[in-house]
Amino acid sequence: MSKRQKWLIITLCEIVALAIMTAGCQLLFHFVFGPVLILVVVFIIYGIGRVWTRERPQENGEDN
Repeated sequence: MSKRQKWLIITLCEIVALAIMTAGCQLLFHFVFGPVLILVVVFIIYGIGRVWTRERPQENGEDN
């Protein structure tokens, strides 16, 4: 899977998480999470994405 596809998946996950945290909780519980909690969730998903898309060094036995 290419790096671009991975970032597209990460972006869609962030959009879904934000929709659930705002509209979903407002409909079910009649309140919306504050901006700090929303930013925390966005940065957690972003951090997971950075780890997932990180390029691992090639182990081919050659030292530069």
